[in-house]
Amino acid sequence: FQGKIDEVAILPLNGRPFVDLSNRAPSGFTTPEVLVAGGQAPGQWAQSAAVSAIGRRSTSGIATCTSVTVTTEGGNQQVPVSCTGRNGVVGTAVGTVNIDHTPPIIRSVTPPPPLYVDTVNGVTRNWYRGGTPLNIDASDDLSGIATCVRNLSAFTGESSIFAGCTDQAGNITTFRGPRTVWIDATPPTAPIANFS
Repeated sequence: FQGKIDEVAILPLNGRPFVDLSNRAPSGFTTPEVLVAGGQAPGQWAQSAAVSAIGRRSTSGIATCTSVTVTTEGGNQQVPVSCTGRNGVVGTAVGTVNIDHTPPIIRSVTPPPPLYVDTVNGVTRNWYRGGTPLNIDASDDLSGIATCVRNLSAFTGESSIFAGCTDQAGNITTFRGPRTVWIDATPPTAPIANFS
């Protein structure tokens, strides 16, 4: 007899053959299709991001897939990931990440001219309406500024100048100035006329 035995049939007691194909030589296997999980869409930013490979449609089945966590700053970073089939064939894909973990820079925060000024016990008081917007000079070189809190307090009384900015990746910078202002958030009351 000459040739190679690929399959071995074992005849159990019930008389039905069982064919063991677990060690059969691979043939006709395909490259795994790799999908990317994680990363960001254009315009989305994060302080770090995980990119993972998800494999499918491999005739031999998927053995392993890679996952990469990126913390290096930069936009439009291309991150390769892969899946390996049980036959050793590797499929690859690329995810995109935008990473920014540097907070915005606030250079200055200034109020507009006061509504009125008075002096009490030698202290000059600059008065503003509650919630008055501040002028803020801020920037973020990577992801850009998302929002800034730039209004004076809404409560009557002495207050300091405070502002905060958040970038597209969620990094926050706050600013509290040495200058003190006074807030008048109480509307005037009109006297009640008595016509009786």
